[in-house]
Amino acid sequence: MWTVALLVLATSLSLAIALGTRRFVHPDERLHVEAFRYYAAHAWPPDMNSDALVYDAYGTSKVYARESVYTLFGWLGRGPGVRPYRLLNVALLPLTLAALLWRPSRLAPTGALALVLACVPQVLYVFSYANTDAWSVCVSVALFAFALRLAESEASWSTGECAVLGLLAGLVLATKDNFLFALVLPLVLLVPRARAHASPRRLVLVLALAALLPAPYKVIYPLTQPDYAGASWRQSEQRAAPGFKPGDATPPVDVLRGFVLRTAQSSWGVYGHMNVFHVPAVYLGVAALAALNLGLTLRTARRRWRELPEELRRLLVAAPCVILANAALSLRWSLEVFYQPQGRYLFPSLLPAALLLAGTVRHEGAERAVRVASAVLALGLCAWSLLTLALPRLA
Repeated sequence: MWTVALLVLATSLSLAIALGTRRFVHPDERLHVEAFRYYAAHAWPPDMNSDALVYDAYGTSKVYARESVYTLFGWLGRGPGVRPYRLLNVALLPLTLAALLWRPSRLAPTGALALVLACVPQVLYVFSYANTDAWSVCVSVALFAFALRLAESEASWSTGECAVLGLLAGLVLATKDNFLFALVLPLVLLVPRARAHASPRRLVLVLALAALLPAPYKVIYPLTQPDYAGASWRQSEQRAAPGFKPGDATPPVDVLRGFVLRTAQSSWGVYGHMNVFHVPAVYLGVAALAALNLGLTLRTARRRWRELPEELRRLLVAAPCVILANAALSLRWSLEVFYQPQGRYLFPSLLPAALLLAGTVRHEGAERAVRVASAVLALGLCAWSLLTLALPRLA
């Protein structure tokens, strides 16, 4: 029953933000809505630097984001205002959590992983307004959950299972570029078993479907634009506001000074246009709670490493590598392109982080009491953050 309660609580919190906040007070919401509406009427992006589009301060338009979900939401969310698009994302939240909760895995504590996601207010917040981050998280979690199912199966993978795997991988590849990192854990699970459980023909099917879905926007469109990379740079230089042009990149010392702090804060809970904060003590308390659970995971892994399933051991080794690589890419983006230290850019690392915080819970004894108390406290803090800070400040 706790799983149903978790789904209801998490969805209710996101729905409260979706229905109770003003339009366009969330990150890039206006730009996302403009892109959804564009693709409701068009099947293809215009040539680069089109005068018909709305650009942000950095000189970019979400129409050029090359994400297939804009077409999907453009058709599904037709209607006035932003509410249809917000409700689509709210509906994705229980599906995302249910992908982990629906069928428990013997290889990893999927229920605990879902609980970690639901305890992060920034995650529930992203599922409450018009954006494409929520879809990216949803399909990446679905891919991981399906990979777990295949990894624990002793039977050969059927043609249908390989088709689903290829489609899910393709959906991830068709989302934000940084969600390439979300492929690492499924690959860690499946590559060692692929040759023994799938024929070459079925593996080709997986690869073909994974390549087919992202190809139109990720490959074909750039090929239709002469000097695509240069055109993108020139567009930003021309359309960006003074001080936000690519040529005005923030010096490294200024980036590094606040990058880690702002990224860490907005990985848990910073709202609006990244300008609605808690007092520092709140973030310190959350960091202490995370450190406690990370310490429990490391302690259990050190003591019972050989007792853990081989697949879980591989996941625990890969998780910090994914997080570090994801963070390094985000830092490079701020150093070389736009200074945007936002926690949602680390969302491809949500599952790796959840594994480090709760991956060994099934193999613990007395520590579980601490885990339960931490979960209750974390859920309470999540609800408190959204209902007492995000909702009233953005209403």
